[in-house]
Amino acid sequence: VRALNNHCVTRACRGASVPWPASGELYRGGGMPPEHRAFFNQMKGLAYRVPMLLSTTDDRAHVVSFMARQPNEPILWTIRLDTKRNPPCNHVNFVHVNDGTLCNQDGSPCSPNVPAENEFLFAPYSVFEVFNVAWSESPTKENPHRIVLLAAVDNKIDSMGKQWGILPSAPWA
Repeated sequence: VRALNNHCVTRACRGASVPWPASGELYRGGGMPPEHRAFFNQMKGLAYRVPMLLSTTDDRAHVVSFMARQPNEPILWTIRLDTKRNPPCNHVNFVHVNDGTLCNQDGSPCSPNVPAENEFLFAPYSVFEVFNVAWSESPTKENPHRIVLLAAVDNKIDSMGKQWGILPSAPWA
C-alpha cells in the first residue's frame, strides 16, 4: 500500500496539485448482488474497511456506464471527503491519464487529447463509514440503489486520534 501511495500514482508529483472536487464528493458506479445488502444496513453509522483498491471519480455522469454494464442490480456509491482538511483524505490518490504515469496497452504514453477522467484511487483496506443507505424497489441505472459513505481522513487513526482497531471488511464495493 505504501508503494502505491508513494510511487504508482500522482499525489502532487512534478509540481501538479490534486484537483480535489469542490463538492467534496466522489462517485463509484457498479452492481451489487442483493445478498450483500444486510451488511450495509447493519453498518449504518459504523466504520468498515474495503479490502481492495477502490476506484472513484468526481464525475457522477461517468459512473452511469459502469452501472449499465453490470449483471447485478445497479448501485451508485457517493463518497464524501472531509473538505475542512488538507488533504481531505490521506489514503486516496489522484490518477491523471495524461500525466505520464499511465500508458496505453502497447506501452506508449496516453495521448494528451484523451480527456482526463479524474480518477481517485483509494488504497486497499481504506476506512469508510456508512452514512446513508437507500434501496431502490426496481433498480436501474437511472434509479440505482444508493449508498453514501464518509471517507476516513486517515486509515490509521480516527477523528479523535485513536487507532481504528479491527474493523469488518466489506463483502462488496
